[in-house]
Amino acid sequence: MPNSREMAIIIWCVVIIIFMLSKVELRSSLRALVKAFFHKHLLVVWIFLLAYFTLGVFLASFIGIWELALTTTAVFWAFGSFVQLFNILNNMNNPPSFSSILRWQVLIFFTVSFLIDFYTMPLYIEIFLVPFAALVAMVNVYVEKKDEYKSVEVITESVLIFIGLGIVVYALMGLVKDYETLFSYLALRQYIIVPYFAAMFIPAVYILYTYLRYDSIFPVYRIYLQRDFGIRLKWLTFLKIGFDFELLNRWEKEARKVFTMRSINSEEDVLKELELFLKEKK
Repeated sequence: MPNSREMAIIIWCVVIIIFMLSKVELRSSLRALVKAFFHKHLLVVWIFLLAYFTLGVFLASFIGIWELALTTTAVFWAFGSFVQLFNILNNMNNPPSFSSILRWQVLIFFTVSFLIDFYTMPLYIEIFLVPFAALVAMVNVYVEKKDEYKSVEVITESVLIFIGLGIVVYALMGLVKDYETLFSYLALRQYIIVPYFAAMFIPAVYILYTYLRYDSIFPVYRIYLQRDFGIRLKWLTFLKIGFDFELLNRWEKEARKVFTMRSINSEEDVLKELELFLKEKK
């Protein structure tokens, strides 16, 4: 069952969706967003994540750390984590940083969120607090990139700090009055399930990044072979280059240049050029 803060977030999400559906111009934008969401490249990502974390839930249930009461926790964790995943995949030129992923998971979801999550304010306060905090945060994100708005940035950061400290103080007061909740059976499962999902999330990020990064070189093969090719060529490319994404970037540039000057008629021709490229780079 969602708590008052989660219920406030759900209510405002529903309100925003209804508002967007009521406006013709926003409906078209929403339609474009949904279309982009189900783009064939992203569809592979969603299918992988759905299968991966469904398997994770079954495994968690099997070892006894999952129950339906944790669904809301899992949904909000997934939303925050996938926001981070989008940021990573939108910057494909830079491989994901293990430390930054770990910091996000530990700091936001394991240490702060769950202390705050257990001791929420009444719904009538949360219903105003959630949009206000979100608005201030969005303004802060916008002005921090504008030198002329530095004074506004100081104000928004101060307001966010004040809101954060207020919530933490309220949570600590709740902890003093009702410390049993923090050590309840469900709470202990929440402490376990969050790092459990985080441990699954980190390899998933690297798997998806690797898949999408290699997916940029395969269309080059397809253009010059003038046909599709089997999984053997994909695997051999990966086995030869591995997780050296800088080398992969150089090979992509080299392939585009070399393939235009030489006759590439078969997968063996591609592999031969790759071998020559790797020998030159040693």
